[in-house]
Amino acid sequence: MDSITFIGTATTVIRLGSFTVLTDPNFLHRGQRAYLGKGLWSRRLTDPALGPSELPPLDAVVLSHLHGAHFDRVARRTLDRSVPVITTEQAARRLRRYGFAAHGLPTWEHCEQRHGSETLTVEALPAVHARGVLGKLLPPVMGSLLVFREAGLVRRRVYLTGDTLTGPHLDEIRERHPEVDVAVTHLGGTRILFATVTMDAAQGVDFLRRIRPQLTVPVHYDDYRVFRSPLGDFLAAARRDSADWQIETPARGQTVNLPEHAGPERAASGGSVAEREVLKVYQRVPGRQLSVSRVLNRDAKAVWAAVTDPVELSSWLGPTHASDTTYGLFTVEPSTESSWYTALVVTCDRDHSYTIDWRGGDSSPARLAVDVISVDGGTLLRATQTGIPAHRVAEDERLWNQRLERLASHLGAAEVPSGSPPRS
Repeated sequence: MDSITFIGTATTVIRLGSFTVLTDPNFLHRGQRAYLGKGLWSRRLTDPALGPSELPPLDAVVLSHLHGAHFDRVARRTLDRSVPVITTEQAARRLRRYGFAAHGLPTWEHCEQRHGSETLTVEALPAVHARGVLGKLLPPVMGSLLVFREAGLVRRRVYLTGDTLTGPHLDEIRERHPEVDVAVTHLGGTRILFATVTMDAAQGVDFLRRIRPQLTVPVHYDDYRVFRSPLGDFLAAARRDSADWQIETPARGQTVNLPEHAGPERAASGGSVAEREVLKVYQRVPGRQLSVSRVLNRDAKAVWAAVTDPVELSSWLGPTHASDTTYGLFTVEPSTESSWYTALVVTCDRDHSYTIDWRGGDSSPARLAVDVISVDGGTLLRATQTGIPAHRVAEDERLWNQRLERLASHLGAAEVPSGSPPRS
């Protein structure tokens, strides 16, 4: 099972399939000093849960930046230097001088490892450690996106924030990567020279709102004296913001087992993986979730056209205006309902599924996932909407059932008795 083991500070061991990754190795013990650069240092207040000799065999080390609280003298002395260290370009140059197999990634660049049919991609994401003069004094920092694939299908996306503040760079990350399964989030409200250089409680909640991960695992919050924002403050702020945020807070040495990824559909005959991934709604939108479906006695190609082509959409959903319903913005004006809708397509597995940000009139934004799945006797069409206010669930369910009835009539497709399993 995929998992994250918390060792301390921002040090974790992440297992994704057959891959094992170490993050930000900090093995100093309580009372020892971590050098932070420019004559600055901080004394550690805790002990790490594991030492370097207790680590499992590693496939990679992902390092957000070269600071003493993230890559210390113990790591430099004891880690296997043949294991690739994926980090910033500046840190990679220094680590190569130490003899490490370091790979520097510019922002948005990625590297990949392969084990048979499994691949692990690490992409460098933007991060802002500090602004103004202090931003020029501190070393460059990066976030990282770990994408684990099996047989070419995405099974897990893990975002390591690195030491970053919030800001517009997070919005760009969300635009490029709207589906984040897990965020390992550096908190602590670190204060250096009277400036905050990592997220505190308020910024942590802003991070949740901007990125909307399915699961958040906070790290980097109580190990050094420079950490000024306790974990409890973040948890209280997150609860006040929304009861829907899912946050796991392992103690040092504990492991968070990640929930089974919905992943690809499996054939009823023998469980073989289909040659595609059916997208699920991973992005958390505050509010309730509603899922409605129909099995129609038409082939998947006809059903896909009916839920993407503007002319066909107009026949059952309402007048639709679109420049491109696969990627881009389109507008729906349902003829039998009183409000208009706009939808921005954010993910698409062409011919099989798409996910959109859905807004209607003055209502709160929601997220809609549409799956088109071949089954025995026809095609399963499933619409899953999240972000519905509690008082709207019953009404929205009624409206969606009406829409799907109109779709079935448009297709001239009788409903197939339920229970037919998906097939590859």
